[in-house]
Amino acid sequence: MKRFVLVCVMGFLSLTAWAQNWTLDGSVGFAFDGDFSFNTAFKIGRYINDKVNLGISANLGYMRNPIKAGVYVKYDFYEFEKIYFALTGGIYYYLYFYDNISSISGSDSGSGYYSNNPFYERNPSSAIGITCEPNIAYRINQHIDMYWQFGQLGFWYKWYSGILFGINGFNTIPSFGLIFKF
Repeated sequence: MKRFVLVCVMGFLSLTAWAQNWTLDGSVGFAFDGDFSFNTAFKIGRYINDKVNLGISANLGYMRNPIKAGVYVKYDFYEFEKIYFALTGGIYYYLYFYDNISSISGSDSGSGYYSNNPFYERNPSSAIGITCEPNIAYRINQHIDMYWQFGQLGFWYKWYSGILFGINGFNTIPSFGLIFKF
């Protein structure tokens, strides 16, 4: 019994020794290109070595940005003093909403009367995507990094419209975030 307790204590101590490798990441992005778009992202990950971080991600968007969840891999490929460059790639499931305006006889569906139109609907749609996103980060101290994510290269399969390949995909807006390492 003493050996079992000792093994449990040593196992717990070994888990806490790796505690500096966990990361909690939050970012906010917004854009105004005729319509206002807003995006928040949350990531939880773990560095498996000095440069590779594996984790899960969830995004909540407003307007043209979908709800997104999936797994990611982040690779910190170049570091110069306190600035480093990284690529984040992942496989994600997207749930987004698009507007379906049904024409009323004798009226134009694009005339902007959404709130008065009884045929206005928010229809959900889904997609699966594989993306690669570059970012630049500044290391504030050993526990906090600030980063800017500024683009996206991706491949998506959307159930209603088929395959989409793009740079700066349908949900991308520049985002700024903080990474907490503990």
